[in-house]
Amino acid sequence: MSNVFITFKIRYEKELIECKIKAPTDISGFIETLKNELQLEETDELVILCPTPDGKIMELQSDDDIECLKQTKLSYNAVTKEVYCNVELVVTIIHKLPNDTSAQFMILSNKIDNLASKIDKLSYEFIRKIDEDKTSTFSTIRSILAEHFQTDSGNKLKNSLGEGDIKELKPNVDVRQKKTKKDKEKLSSTTTPTNNNLSNMSDNLKSDTPKSAPRPISKDIDVLLEMLVADGFTNTIQNIIVLKRFDNDYEKAKNYLKSSVA
Repeated sequence: MSNVFITFKIRYEKELIECKIKAPTDISGFIETLKNELQLEETDELVILCPTPDGKIMELQSDDDIECLKQTKLSYNAVTKEVYCNVELVVTIIHKLPNDTSAQFMILSNKIDNLASKIDKLSYEFIRKIDEDKTSTFSTIRSILAEHFQTDSGNKLKNSLGEGDIKELKPNVDVRQKKTKKDKEKLSSTTTPTNNNLSNMSDNLKSDTPKSAPRPISKDIDVLLEMLVADGFTNTIQNIIVLKRFDNDYEKAKNYLKSSVA
């Protein structure tokens, strides 16, 4: 029987610990084994309590109590083929310090080290949790600020250009696309003029146009957009809105865009 391992359920403080140990033969050996399992100090005293069939509690104090425990409280599991104690043993610890001052100091020092280790672990977890919350908070703040900045920029654009211009922005873009498509079809369907015709047209233009007359600015939206892009204003949507606002007046649109940039 001494070579058989028995599974005990030990109620220690607020925990229920299950340990598998060799069948005890005497009380002192059983106490020593439990100390090792529970990682207790050599100077600690154990009080082992066991329930009795009549509903009372018995303290295991002698070798006879150990034999009684093995005779009355052990069971066999045919499925797992294991021997186990069918009742919980309640263990109470009585901490005693030795008379030796050095030994007392060593025990207290070990307990302080264990406590410091637990505090360090809790502190690390606490700091890690704070860092995670801080990162999440900063990410949320950045997202809110970015959304607010986009909304504010949109409001400023509406205020500077007018609601009517923004409402007509999409139709203007569609009209421009349709017009460009029609122009391409028109150009592809026309016959290419001969060199003589081109020469005659060039001569006629030279003779009809005074040298001192200023170059007229076209009202065609595509030409005006190309001129604005050439002058450094590359925001096509904004250029369309501004030209619409000033009725395709290139100079007024250009001056307005310059003042907006400034």
